[in-house]
Amino acid sequence: DANDSAPIRSAEFGRWYSQAGTPTLTVVSAAAHGNGHYEIVLQQSTAPTAGQKTKGPLLLPITMGLLSVSGTPLKLRLSGSTSPMENTVVLHLTKARQCFLLEVDGANGEALTLSLLRGWS
Repeated sequence: DANDSAPIRSAEFGRWYSQAGTPTLTVVSAAAHGNGHYEIVLQQSTAPTAGQKTKGPLLLPITMGLLSVSGTPLKLRLSGSTSPMENTVVLHLTKARQCFLLEVDGANGEALTLSLLRGWS
């Protein structure tokens, strides 16, 4: 392997180099829970191409955040993580469909706005 010291090594990452096509990302559901948690379900798919009818999931790093009703960024982290809460987290989507549970500081059961793909233009 050309880069044995890479921080992310997975079959899903390697597919970026072995299969053709651009994945489509879909937010299946996103919901705030009254207990300071937010659940988001993401799905990815890549259309068949000549010679590759079946596509496997890719590693998709998804930078995201949540905003309050007033537009204030909320601090969050992946549920169960011991890292400090921040305004932005990176989700690593590695499956065709994956659920992420986030701990959100200041989410008092109000409707939240999901801000996905931060840093992309």
